[in-house]
Amino acid sequence: MSGKYKGAQSHILQQNPLALFSPCGCHTLNLCGVHAAECCAEVINFFGIVQKLYNIFSSSPQRWEILKTNIGSSLHSMSDTRWSARIDSVKPFAAHIPGLRQAVNDLESLNLTPEVQSDPKGIESYINSFECIIMASTWVKALTLINYRSTILQTIEATVDVEAENVESLIVELQHLRDNWDGILDECRLVSRNLDIPETFPDKRKKIRKRFFDESGDKIVEKYKETEFKQNVFYALLDSLIGNMTRRFVALKEIENRFSFLWKYLTLEAEDLRVKSDNFCKYYDMDVSHDLIEEILHLKAIHPVNLNQDSLPPFKLLNRLLENKIEVLFPNIVVALRIFCTIPVSVAQGERSFSLLARIKNVLRSTMCQGRLSSLGVLALESSLARKLNFDELIFYFANQKARKAHLK
Repeated sequence: MSGKYKGAQSHILQQNPLALFSPCGCHTLNLCGVHAAECCAEVINFFGIVQKLYNIFSSSPQRWEILKTNIGSSLHSMSDTRWSARIDSVKPFAAHIPGLRQAVNDLESLNLTPEVQSDPKGIESYINSFECIIMASTWVKALTLINYRSTILQTIEATVDVEAENVESLIVELQHLRDNWDGILDECRLVSRNLDIPETFPDKRKKIRKRFFDESGDKIVEKYKETEFKQNVFYALLDSLIGNMTRRFVALKEIENRFSFLWKYLTLEAEDLRVKSDNFCKYYDMDVSHDLIEEILHLKAIHPVNLNQDSLPPFKLLNRLLENKIEVLFPNIVVALRIFCTIPVSVAQGERSFSLLARIKNVLRSTMCQGRLSSLGVLALESSLARKLNFDELIFYFANQKARKAHLK
């Protein structure tokens, strides 16, 4: 939590000044998408149509059957908390625009309530617009990139350096997407021709400029609408994504800069290593000593012979030091790497734990005590280790502990 003044972060820092604020990668990426979905009226309208479609078809089994018949898949509701909710809702919408048009048309044959009768007409009008195709194409590309990074950050062995590299590459790819307006526009025009949708941008109220007698009015107006849409909608939503990610991951970059010399020592000069090591020792004066400086220089000297030629990421470097049994030579480096590797990347594992407890303690086990629930939760969370246990030995040990021995005369 990023409440640095009156929030959780400030209270934790009062108890322990060495605590680091590390933003949850998945949660932060989701918030960037949520905020970008509210950046302008066109984007709000697009997601409103997507949600309205789901609400209409999911409210009746008969309507849902019409939807399944026409597109062969399901629509999904949007959520501000589920990390993959946005891409799960936009992807089927963008992939089945012809089927959705037919499904909306088939709704006219049903006996709809007065509250619902007006909605299909507005949805059909929007789906048959060039704006819908552009918005769907743009959001599918952007949300797919975000979802890939979010999935990577949920892996067990992901560390902060992996998170930093993925966020940086994501920002670069979103910037490439922003610069590829012409390519996206050509792709959308090809789709609109196949769907017999006119390639015109929505009309806006504007000032009428005087034109010369040899100017073609229609082409100028359409070019003006294209430029206006590109600047006020396309650039606005991508700039919102890029700006939010850059601003929200500042703390992540600071953490990576503080620890990066521990595994990037091969690419740094001796003087830079001394400066960075000295700053690190001053910050963690209770955990590491100033011998860290000499240990880093020593590790850099023996790295080509003992740890191969290439540099290693922090998690692999720590394991390699332990495997080669040379951790006694670099105790401060080992401590520093352990601090870094235990900084959480996301809260995915914690949220999975809560979801697991909800599955364990269901209506059939409502009277389960806290001790048994905790034990079953540990077994479920550490299932990979539990499968390696010898159950026969455990049963025999448990039987001996509970056996009642009777002495006969």
